[in-house]
Amino acid sequence: MQNKMPEQYKKVQEDLEKVIIYAKSYEEINIDCTNIMQQWYENKRFLIDLFGGKLIYTFPKTIEIELTDKEKNKMFDNFLREIEIYLEDNPKFNNFLESNREGFYHNLVINDQFNIPRLRKGDKLMKSFKYFVNDESELRRLQDIASRYIQKTKIKGKLCLSVHPLDYLTISENNSGWRSCHSMDGDFGGGNMNYLVDKSTFVIYLRSIEDEQLKCFPEGMLWNNKKWRVLGYANKDLNCVWFGKHYPFFCRQLTDELTRSADSPFYPLHFYSGTKFVGIEGLILSDGTKTQAEDTHCVFLNDNIFDVRDIVKQNEDENVCNFNDITAAFHGCPASIITKSYFGINHMVNDHWTDDPKILYKVEVGETYKPICGHDLPFWDPTTDFICTDCGNIVEKSLQKCECCGRTVYNTEKELKWYQEYEDEHLLVCPECYKELMQLKENE
Repeated sequence: MQNKMPEQYKKVQEDLEKVIIYAKSYEEINIDCTNIMQQWYENKRFLIDLFGGKLIYTFPKTIEIELTDKEKNKMFDNFLREIEIYLEDNPKFNNFLESNREGFYHNLVINDQFNIPRLRKGDKLMKSFKYFVNDESELRRLQDIASRYIQKTKIKGKLCLSVHPLDYLTISENNSGWRSCHSMDGDFGGGNMNYLVDKSTFVIYLRSIEDEQLKCFPEGMLWNNKKWRVLGYANKDLNCVWFGKHYPFFCRQLTDELTRSADSPFYPLHFYSGTKFVGIEGLILSDGTKTQAEDTHCVFLNDNIFDVRDIVKQNEDENVCNFNDITAAFHGCPASIITKSYFGINHMVNDHWTDDPKILYKVEVGETYKPICGHDLPFWDPTTDFICTDCGNIVEKSLQKCECCGRTVYNTEKELKWYQEYEDEHLLVCPECYKELMQLKENE
């Protein structure tokens, strides 16, 4: 018998609908998440029970981590991308930043070979921006952005495990400067709804201490800012969990908290094996299928090789768009499996892995959901849309994307403006981008 969703979650449903309408500009569409919320409750109830009846379980202690050199390097690339518009016509400044990459997080100039008499090694890097940027307001803005990135090398926050619908919706929405294909305007934004209703996925994230205003939320409606997150996949027996790809950087310290801390609802869990990318031909799956390991991830245990597809049951329905799944992730994805065993790893390997790989602990990933406009039509694009094609056509008549930031806004004179960049080229942009572009033009 179907377990009806308790009334206490009606407010959660209302908030979910409110955010979707605001973020996707669905004001003209009848949005009803009743069926989705019912499916969510049925499939996530075992995790809600595990979290003590809470939708978000927060670890009691505040956690602080310091990024590795590799992670800092990636973040520096993000910094360059964020200020790209300032660097396009200023190649000398771009070269200065690149050649001082190693000094960036120390705020020190380590390369002064730019024929600037007053520029010296050991100078404060951000103060040296003034030799390459003349406009005061533009200089201040660039220094503020650089300062924000430098302060990110040590990240502090609260670690959370969540099955809250708004956390599935915002798995890649944040004020921390990172995104993925599962951002709400990303190529697989609709896949967030698959994670919301499936039988295994929960969200693990490190959040800011205080709630913040996210761009995709209505004004005054605050939510957590995810500094880091990874998706977890658990089976209903709670003896197996997979981690997916970490964003925006890999952090074993944080996943260790889930597996090794006595504060974790999953404790005790044992780290079982990492996954590696290998080039092995003739790998045989548990169903007898022969495959090549070079296009997948393999688990190595006791000199035996197991394909992830033997462990994870992936829903192959065309309407399942959880792109960040662990059976088709990018090569080198730091996925890992952790299992609960009171007999020790070796005993479990001998009993369950070496003798018969068909009885591995399995995790089911993916579940189909229906369009939230209530129309069960065969033709709709679940990768990006939460509504059917017919309703999407209604929206397209009145909506348009900002050609600068990509945000969807109503195509009215009040919301969208033409910005003339060159004599023969115009951009249709949102008010925020228009203001920024005009400011840059004035500073030229």
